[in-house]
Amino acid sequence: MPRKLSTKKRKAESSSSPTPPVRMKLSLSTSLDVNHRLTRNFFSQPTVDLAKKLLGCLIVHNISNDQTVACKIVETEGYPGGCDKASHSAGGRRTERTAAMFMQPGTIYVYIIYGKLHCCNISALEDGGAVLIRAVEPVYGLETMRNLRAAQGVKLTNGPAKFCSAMNITKNCDQLDSVTHKNFYLLASSDDINEGMIVTSKRVGIDGYGEEAANQPWRFYLLNNKYVSIRDKQQEKLAAKS
Repeated sequence: MPRKLSTKKRKAESSSSPTPPVRMKLSLSTSLDVNHRLTRNFFSQPTVDLAKKLLGCLIVHNISNDQTVACKIVETEGYPGGCDKASHSAGGRRTERTAAMFMQPGTIYVYIIYGKLHCCNISALEDGGAVLIRAVEPVYGLETMRNLRAAQGVKLTNGPAKFCSAMNITKNCDQLDSVTHKNFYLLASSDDINEGMIVTSKRVGIDGYGEEAANQPWRFYLLNNKYVSIRDKQQEKLAAKS
């Protein structure tokens, strides 16, 4: 995904076997407090850097007054736009669908695949740059997620469309500003994540966009996390050695 509008920059500167999902005891009044959300400064970094920094962060969706779900981000892909032919905003292409990619860093971009499945992205610093969230680990609201998506274990959220279904992320979430919206936001990671815990690999399913795009090492995921959608065992060995 490409560079963003110059106005965006100015605003930014100013402002495998299934296993049971992890059950973490979180207090809604503290651990998921909207006042502790990630700020504009966090999202105002290059797309590929943001893709890596989002690992371990929590994505929170207050679906209703009595339904809140939260998940830890465990796998991402960067789409910086511009010359990246795999990006929806490649070459600066801006359409009604991709408008969120050109909005302020931290804006949610939701698009539809196969006519009915949703994928969730977060805009970064460059005009048209965004990070695709590929997989998450359930942290809060497990029963709600199971009711929204009829799946168990890792299959509940181990893919971009799967987790969107489980967290009720739809086109209604497109263009929401995670920095200011009261019901959709992200929280900083409570994990001490170092380089040795991060696997760097090629992005998934973009071979048709040419060799250059397909070979970019812009997918990142947490080593040994069971919710990762697709493992790269060769790259995992390299990560384990670092």
